[in-house]
Amino acid sequence: MKTKLTAVFIIVLSWVGMAQTPSVDLHKYLDRQEGVFSMSLNTSIEDFFDGQLDIDERDFQIEGDASKIQLSIISDDADTESIYHHVTSSLRSANLERISIEEDGEKVTLWMVRNGDIVTEIHAIIIDKDDPKGLIIATLLGEFVVEE
Repeated sequence: MKTKLTAVFIIVLSWVGMAQTPSVDLHKYLDRQEGVFSMSLNTSIEDFFDGQLDIDERDFQIEGDASKIQLSIISDDADTESIYHHVTSSLRSANLERISIEEDGEKVTLWMVRNGDIVTEIHAIIIDKDDPKGLIIATLLGEFVVEE
C-alpha cells in the first residue's frame, strides 16, 4: 500500500511540475511558424516598470521587476491572420485579463495573469493600422504591482 501511495504521489508531483504558463505554449508555437523572428532575454531587470500608464482615462501606477522578456515579430510573408487567431484563442482560453488600447494608429491588446494588484505575466499584441499584416507579440514575465 505504501508503495502505491508513493507512486501516486510521484505521478501527481511530476504532473504539477509540467503545468505551463500561457507564455510557454505561446512562444513554442511562434517559434515553429514561418516568417517569425523571435528572441528571448532571460535575466532579471530591476525596476523594468516604474511609472504611470493611462488606459481609458484611468491612471495606473505600475512598478516591478522583469525576469524574462520574449519578443516575436511576424513578417508580412507569414500567415499573420492565422497566427493572430491562434495566439488570441490561446490567451482567451487561459482566462487572462484583457485590456485593449488604440492610440496613434496602433491597436495594442494586453493580456495579463493577475492576482489582485500583482501581475506576473503580460502579453502585448501590437497591430499597426497602416500595416495590418504587421504583428508584434511581446511577453514579460516577472512581478509587477499595478495600482489604480
